[in-house]
Amino acid sequence: MIGGLQTVAVFNPGYFNGKIDFLKYFDRALGPAEIAAYTVPPQDTACAASVGVPVVSNDVTLRMYPNPATGCFYLESPGSTGPVQVALFDVTGRPVYRRTAEPSAGVLEIITLHLPEGCYYLQAITGAGKLYSDKIEILNQP
Repeated sequence: MIGGLQTVAVFNPGYFNGKIDFLKYFDRALGPAEIAAYTVPPQDTACAASVGVPVVSNDVTLRMYPNPATGCFYLESPGSTGPVQVALFDVTGRPVYRRTAEPSAGVLEIITLHLPEGCYYLQAITGAGKLYSDKIEILNQP
């Protein structure tokens, strides 16, 4: 989450909600001259288009188990219609797994043996367009 405010309000957490079109990581602190080289003029900071971000809803009926996962985990979506889009991201935000599949009897199995052990971010979108997100730890050693 980028740009968190010191005080957090329930309905306005104060995090950045926009589009980033340039991102660069550095392995050190930058000096003032280096920062100035990457500064965007104020007239270029206006948002020209809104960004659609799915909202995590409490009425989503997806359930993920077990967590931590050893070899695989399951997404249960009883009553869900249509395929579920699943993506796993590593701690750097890099996508490491993507799959779109129709749950069999309301359950989708995700095999994790090919992934290194660690923490991941799961994002799933149901056929109804509802977003489910959660963290999952993968332990492939029993």
